[in-house]
Amino acid sequence: MKEEVLIEGTFYLPSIPTVKNYKKISVILIISGIILPIIPLIIGLMLVFDIDAQLVLLDLTTAFFIIGLISIAVGAIILAKNSNNHISKQKEIYTELYKQSLTVTSSRIYGTTVDMVYVDVYHNYGYRSTYKKLVVHPAKTVNLPIHQISSIIDGVWDVEEIDENLSLLTISTSSGNISFIGLENIQLIKSVLLNLIQQPYENIKQNRNNYEKLNELKTLFDNGTLSKSEFEREKDKILKGQ
Repeated sequence: MKEEVLIEGTFYLPSIPTVKNYKKISVILIISGIILPIIPLIIGLMLVFDIDAQLVLLDLTTAFFIIGLISIAVGAIILAKNSNNHISKQKEIYTELYKQSLTVTSSRIYGTTVDMVYVDVYHNYGYRSTYKKLVVHPAKTVNLPIHQISSIIDGVWDVEEIDENLSLLTISTSSGNISFIGLENIQLIKSVLLNLIQQPYENIKQNRNNYEKLNELKTLFDNGTLSKSEFEREKDKILKGQ
């Protein structure tokens, strides 16, 4: 039987952050925080003999001082959170995510997947402590026959290192799990795979136009033509064969 491609995965591909951009924002915020409280003081020196203006400027100085402290704090947080080490880790994660691919055919799935896991790291600084560290393994190729798939689970993974909630498709087999991270059409992929597992391909081939309709529907939803409720309603109709 000739192998046919049924659907291909589309992945979320954000832009890779740079340290330079974050440093600019941090420096601007910190400098602004320092300058803001000084402005009312300079004006006050110019209006030193105007008592009413001095009272107004006193309140203004207090407000500017508080805003300045907030600005400095935010700038420092951004600078610390987006240090060279942090950005390097983000680049490592994004670089591997960019390598992912997934194709579902009538007889197998194939592509490239990334293995990322959190591991416990132990420290002993006078007391025992642990924290979670994300370990990113190199991308690897996948070539899995459909009949070896035992279950399919979809979910969301909160990747703290990149401040993203990414979709997670886990495909289980007797030899272990395979995961694809950041699939944008995860529900369509899952639907196709479940149909392949649950019924012979001959039946799926007859309904292949359903998958094409689902892809068209997803395109209409992505470009704003359909609302979320309209998309879900029409998707249910297609999946039920109406």
